[in-house]
Order: sequence, then structure tokens, then C-alpha cells
Amino acid sequence: MGKSKTTTKTKNTLPDYMVKGSERAVQMATDRTNQAYESYGGQRVAGLSENEQMGMEGFRNEYGRYDQDFDKARGALDSIGSFTDEGVAEKYMNPYIEGVLQPQARRRDRAFGERSAELKRTSGMRGAFGGRERLAENMLEQSNQEGLDDMWAAGYGTAFDKATQLHGMEQDRQLALAGEYGANAQREASNNNQALRSLMESGFVDRTVEQSDLDFKYMEHLEERDWDVNNLNTLVQTLAAVPSESGQESTTTTKDSPMKTMIGVAAIAGGAIMVGMGGGGMMAIGKALMNTQGANMEIGEGD
Repeated sequence: MGKSKTTTKTKNTLPDYMVKGSERAVQMATDRTNQAYESYGGQRVAGLSENEQMGMEGFRNEYGRYDQDFDKARGALDSIGSFTDEGVAEKYMNPYIEGVLQPQARRRDRAFGERSAELKRTSGMRGAFGGRERLAENMLEQSNQEGLDDMWAAGYGTAFDKATQLHGMEQDRQLALAGEYGANAQREASNNNQALRSLMESGFVDRTVEQSDLDFKYMEHLEERDWDVNNLNTLVQTLAAVPSESGQESTTTTKDSPMKTMIGVAAIAGGAIMVGMGGGGMMAIGKALMNTQGANMEIGEGD
């Protein structure tokens, strides 16, 4: 007839090796916190390689290197003009006139003088003086002048044709010369630029290799510097992955009811009567009554 109350508590407990590991992690974290920051004193970025420096210097030297050729090409183009420009026709015709027509004219003059002298000599021998002699001289002079006119007319035409031909050939030569100057400058610039680009590319490969070596050294520094931190992270992750052990503790509390208390008192009293009303029996009855009053008090308070 008595009431009982059971209280259960769950308690998580860690194995000994986890307790030691946790203490170890705390100590490592404390040591790391108190440690001064360690900076990297090595080189981080690779500088320009020797080939890259040579290539950049070469590109700087290329600036203005071919201006002379382009100036010559421009000068050749500027020298080209039209045949109708002032003094151009005379420039190309005069050499033919002076070298061909004028000598022909002088030779004709000498031939005319010789024929005129011969005419006078023969006329004098024949006694042909007066009107007949003058008529012969006029005819000879007229024939010479007509020959000179025809020579000069044909000569000027030929001089003009040759002059225009020479002028055209000269212009073509100047154009070809200007084109050659420009083409030569472009060829040299292209070849040099290609060589310099190849030099820069090879220098870039050298710098890339050097940069890889510097990066490797820096990673070694980080690995050495953070070795304890990495170990701490590994330890913490390991501890977090291990499950903890749990256990339960139970506590039971029993309270007697008033009826049970009265039955106990009656049993004690009956025993005392059976054995006689002695001093011991009376003491037992007193204790039973006291227990009964205590039980009644507990019931009044809450149960």
C-alpha cells in the first residue's frame, strides 16, 4: 500500500583517452596562441628573366630605328612630279637637243657652207655671174633651210617622245625605290619583332620555372609554420568524431500510507498485550504512535 518514487538521471561520460586528448588539444591551442607571428623573409615573386630584360631593351631600341628608311622612301615619292611641271620638259628634252639636234644642225651648216663655196667656185669657172649665180645660191640656201626645219621639227618630236619616256622611267624608278625602302624597313622590323617576341617567350618560361621554385619554398615555409596547427585540427576533428558514452543512475524513494502505519501500531500493541503490559511494551506503543503522527503530518503537507 506504500507509494514509491523513482528518479532517473542520464550522465554522459568520456573515455580516458578522450579526456587526455582534450587536455592535449587545449594545451596545443594555448601554446599556439602565445606564439609570436612568424613572417616569411624569402622572395615571393620572381623578377624578370635575363631574356625578358633583353627583349624589353630590344623593343625600346626598335623605336625610331627605321625612320631613316622611311625618310628616304618619302623623299623618293616627293621627287616624283608631272611632265608638265615647270622646267620638267626642258630637263628631259635638252639633253637630246644638245646632244643630237644641235650637232646635226652644225654639220648641216658646215655642209651648206661647203656647197655654197663650191657653187661660187664652179660658177666663176663657167663665167656664170649675176642673176644665174644668185638664183643657184638662193635655191641652195632654201634647200638647206628646209632641211634644217625638217630636222628641227622631227628632232623636237623625237626629243619630246624620248623625254616623256625618260621621265616615266625615272618616276617608275623613284616609285620602286620608295617601295623598296619601305618594304626593307618593314621586313627588318618584322624579323626583329619576331626575334624579340621569341626572346620574351623563352624568358617567360624561365621566369615561370623560377616562380614555381619560389612558390614551393613558400609552401614549405607555411607547412613548417602551421605544422602544429594542422596537427591540432586533426586532433580536434578526431575527438569530435568519437561518440561519448552515456549511463543512467536511478534513485527510488518510498513513502508509507496512514493505513499501513495504523496496522503496524496495532500489531505492536497486540504483541505488547500478549506479552504483558510491561515497560517494554509501553515503549513500543509510544514509538508506534509517534510514527503515526509523523505520517499524518507528511500527508497533510503534500501527499
